[in-house]
Amino acid sequence: MISRLARPAARLAASRPRLHQQQRRTIVDQMNSVESKIDATRAVHNAGGVTQGAANPTYLKQPGDAAVFLGGMGLITFACIKLGGGYWNMAHGTGKLE
Repeated sequence: MISRLARPAARLAASRPRLHQQQRRTIVDQMNSVESKIDATRAVHNAGGVTQGAANPTYLKQPGDAAVFLGGMGLITFACIKLGGGYWNMAHGTGKLE
């Protein structure tokens, strides 16, 4: 029974033209064609162009970094205050819902 269905299906599939061609590029073609920036980065780093330290931290070098840093520190401070208040209430048995 299956062979009765398979033969016409194979004939029909063979008679239809292919609508799409196989893609010729691969996933790694773009990665292989890009120029390497390692040598330029290494030259800047070896020349001492990247200064890192407490006086000039890397997370504050871009123009918008200070605002993001201060916002993050504000959220952390707020969370610590709320956490400390919760611990205080638990330790002293206050602030309970009755």
